[in-house]
Amino acid sequence: MLRPKLNRYRQVISLNGLWSFQRVSDDYTPIHSLPNPQLMAVPASYQELTIDKSGRDYVGKVCYETIVEWPNVQNNHQLRLYIGAAGHRA
Repeated sequence: MLRPKLNRYRQVISLNGLWSFQRVSDDYTPIHSLPNPQLMAVPASYQELTIDKSGRDYVGKVCYETIVEWPNVQNNHQLRLYIGAAGHRA
């Protein structure tokens, strides 16, 4: 997928900022909000921002959450989310 470009037909909104973040079990399914999240800067590597050794050395599933509001969205508009960097699945 090509990187989105702002023009008269497209809006580009940055999702950079502080997101809710939590290390989760391998069988975690994101049905509800994270129960005990911490704020984490996006984009960034959580291993570089985590103070404790267990967080820096963690290898496993993690979850990021945020709320996004798009202004002026009509029923006939398509919304597409471009993820610039995801190590595994998004």
